[in-house]
Amino acid sequence: MTVTPLTPPTAPALADLAFVLLGAARELQQHHTHDPGVVELTATEINVLRCIEDRPGTTPAAVAEVAGLQRSNLSAALRTLVRKGMVERRPDPADRRSHSLHPTAAAAENLTRLRALWTQVLQDVLGEDPPGLEEAVALLDRLGSRLVEARRAAAPAPAE
Repeated sequence: MTVTPLTPPTAPALADLAFVLLGAARELQQHHTHDPGVVELTATEINVLRCIEDRPGTTPAAVAEVAGLQRSNLSAALRTLVRKGMVERRPDPADRRSHSLHPTAAAAENLTRLRALWTQVLQDVLGEDPPGLEEAVALLDRLGSRLVEARRAAAPAPAE
C-alpha cells in the first residue's frame, strides 16, 4: 500500500483515531476477566468466530479470506476454537476432504456474555446514553468495511 501524505489537520486526527481505537480495544479486552463465565478469546479468535457466526457453514478458505488471515494462522485459531468448544467442524458430505464451520451453542452463550459485559463496561465509563453513539458506531462500521475493501484490493491475485 502506498502512503500518500494528507494535508493537515486531517492527517494528525486520522493517526490519532488509529491510536485511540487500538488503545480502547486493548483496554476493553482487559475487562473479560470480570466475568468468570466468559471463555477467554484472543482478538484473532474473536475475529474468526465472528466470521463463522456471520456465515454458519462457511469454509476455512472463506474465513481466511474474510478475516485476512494466512491459512496457517487460521488453522491455529480454529484448532483453539474447536478445543474451547466454540466451533464445530463438520465434514462436507459431497467432499470428505472439506469441512464446514459452525458456531456452537457455547459460542452463542459466550458472545451473549461478552456483549453484556462490554455494554456494562462502556455504560460505566460513558454513561447510559452517550451523545453521538449511533454516529460513532456508523463511522467505525464504515471504517471497518473500507479497511477490508482496501486490503482485498491490495491483495495479490491468487495463482491459477
